[in-house]
Amino acid sequence: HHHQCRTTAHGQRFLAQPAATQQHALHQQWLTSPTPDAWLTRILPDATGIDWPTLRQRLCAWVAALPHHTDVATATLYPTLAAAFGPLANAHTHGYRHVHRAPWQPRRAAAVWHAAPPR
Repeated sequence: HHHQCRTTAHGQRFLAQPAATQQHALHQQWLTSPTPDAWLTRILPDATGIDWPTLRQRLCAWVAALPHHTDVATATLYPTLAAAFGPLANAHTHGYRHVHRAPWQPRRAAAVWHAAPPR
């Protein structure tokens, strides 16, 4: 207003919280957002029908399963995680349409995994 910015009362309450609480709140908002992510839609030929909260939760579960403080060969990372946890995308992540085969072939799913922003 008149070339000035002011933080709303809600924004002030959010900024007054500890950084860890802010990060948790933002993370939860991202997980439950029904809208697609710009970084992901660039590499998908068809983004319709994706259950975005489910896909985001799966990405986070995979990241949480990564071994910490060890070097992991990126060439074998996706196949290893897919063997342990199942595919990154399946009928659950694509629940808004009928799926006759795996929604993404392993190469496409690996591209999504490698393009995911770091957590």
